[in-house]
Amino acid sequence: MILNNTTFIDYKNKNLFKESGLMHLLAISGLHFGIIISIILYLLYFLTPNMKIKSIIVILISTAYIIIIGIKPSILRAYLFVLFYFCSILLNRKLNKYIILNLCYFISLIIDPEYLFHIGFQLSFIATLSIFITLDILKPFSKLKNENIINKILYYPFSLFMISFVISLFTIPIINYNFKVAYPMSILNNIIISIPATIFITSSFLFLSFSYIPIINKSFAAFTILSGEILFYLLELFNLKPYQIIKIQIFNNHISILIYYFILLLLIYFLKKSLKNTH
Repeated sequence: MILNNTTFIDYKNKNLFKESGLMHLLAISGLHFGIIISIILYLLYFLTPNMKIKSIIVILISTAYIIIIGIKPSILRAYLFVLFYFCSILLNRKLNKYIILNLCYFISLIIDPEYLFHIGFQLSFIATLSIFITLDILKPFSKLKNENIINKILYYPFSLFMISFVISLFTIPIINYNFKVAYPMSILNNIIISIPATIFITSSFLFLSFSYIPIINKSFAAFTILSGEILFYLLELFNLKPYQIIKIQIFNNHISILIYYFILLLLIYFLKKSLKNTH
């Protein structure tokens, strides 16, 4: 998964991801880049406090990584975002996350205009946009988490639920239009499966990074196998539930999709305005 190679995953296990509405976990995306960069920054924390040096190292490693795994729409979006974000640090220019996302979008289309019709490209940008919108919605709540320990404990599962919920709301039309299916359980699946999936991806990257150090490598290998077994066990468990996937087409034309997004964005606008006035 880390090297964008899923040939080792058999049809049965791939189908578990598909039936759970979690196929995005098999594709290299912002999640994978985010995990890798977090590990790199954590390791660099002990080497240098200079953020510009860290930024250069992250850009170099990210560039080497994308050369190794190859360029695909979702990979390109994640890489360009990393590139623009850390370049803005080097140039002492704080760029708005929405501006960076727009730059990634237009540059991706300049590189290959056909990406516009690629479902992976569409889902990648829609999902990222929905995460940014959710983070903005959560800002008033993030202040409350510091008031007491209960708020802090409740904030993280609540924010995880909100991110998963909003991503589902934004990606439903594209998935339904292209595949004529709906995943009623995808929100719950994303919340629970994302944790062991993140652990599995992290341990896989550490296993590859320390493959030349036998003692450390064996530890990460054992942990990677264990986390992988837990991940696939949970996927099998979730696939026993009814209504994982429903064959139905709600969005059968572009007009219905545009109307849906217009209403959704309008509701989000009023929600953000209401939260701003409340706090």
